Amino acid sequence: MGTGCLYTAPLWKPEVNLQPDIIRPEGVPDGDAFPLIFVSDEVRATVVAADPERVALQFVWQVAGGAVSEVTTYAQGDDVWVSVLTLHIDDVTDGDEVRCTVLDDNPRQNAVDVVWQVEVP
Repeated sequence: MGTGCLYTAPLWKPEVNLQPDIIRPEGVPDGDAFPLIFVSDEVRATVVAADPERVALQFVWQVAGGAVSEVTTYAQGDDVWVSVLTLHIDDVTDGDEVRCTVLDDNPRQNAVDVVWQVEVP
């Protein structure tokens, strides 16, 4: 009689947590920033994102010099999130960087950055 160990592959596989999808602004540039042009005293930067696993998203805004005037974040449907930053021209200078980091429930793995560069004419 032969003896041996019958091996079967485990049925459970850990779920892969996918990073959020940036819907807007479209075509996130590789290594480049979007222009954030002040044509009036106030400008808005908007990020629209969705999570493939339908997890609520967080948006962390950072502005050079620490000036974050107003942020509004809300769900749009079941899986799309919108975050809008309002900046005043007095709070920034030409060339400042504005960054929005989009996070799901695993921020170490799946943070996605959207970056703008302020242009004051």
